[in-house]
Amino acid sequence: MARFAGRAARGALECVDVLRAPERLLEDGPWFVVADFDAPATGGRVRAWRFAERTDPDEVVRGGPHDGRGGGWQGPAPSAWTSSLDRAAYESAVARVRAEVREGEVYQANVCRVLSAPLAPGGGREPDAEALARRLAHANPAPTGGCCTCRRAAASTRCGSSAPRPSSTSVSAAAC
Repeated sequence: MARFAGRAARGALECVDVLRAPERLLEDGPWFVVADFDAPATGGRVRAWRFAERTDPDEVVRGGPHDGRGGGWQGPAPSAWTSSLDRAAYESAVARVRAEVREGEVYQANVCRVLSAPLAPGGGREPDAEALARRLAHANPAPTGGCCTCRRAAASTRCGSSAPRPSSTSVSAAAC
């Protein structure tokens, strides 16, 4: 299933490498695109997942962190997470972007940070990305928050995200 910006779909059919076959996105969808933060030259990927059906986003991921859809977030402990930017570095990056906008160098830029944590080794159940997305949405009900959980033999993706309001300096969160 996938949900982003008021759109949702379920029933993953296939995963396409967008850098190798961008024309595939012209085929019937719905499609959801998941891009790594790293550039393709350094191992980053851009993949598109095609789904069987569109669905109501309210049926996919809504509610609080414990909304009765499989339980709450059971992932790594809060102390296990690390961030690519601390608060001061994030706020400094936001200030730089605002200065660039004022100077006319850019008209829009998104400053993000990546949160990561190690998963429990061996045989343990994988954390539920949908539960993480519910938890993020409960704490920060962002209109552009989302979730994508796709498991196929050749590829899999699990990510949840919550972006701050456009005028906010709040820190965004993502997990993939």
